[in-house]
Amino acid sequence: PGYKKRIPGQGMPLMTNPDKFGDLIIEFDVEYPTALNSDQKTYIKEALIHSLVKSKQQQQSGNRQQRKKSTEKGDEWD
Repeated sequence: PGYKKRIPGQGMPLMTNPDKFGDLIIEFDVEYPTALNSDQKTYIKEALIHSLVKSKQQQQSGNRQQRKKSTEKGDEWD
């Protein structure tokens, strides 16, 4: 509750110099449900599984790219 995030340079244009931008400040006010029905539970489970799979795929892709960069530089382990 009350968490704020600042994103530099993504806010409103400055009055003194419209070519420059201020910071965008986002305040989060998250409300958690006290109960979920079965459809909501199913939806959340599917979303979390999809997110986990996507995260693992991105991680594996990053590992492949890192190995490729290492072998291009000749950093192979023998």
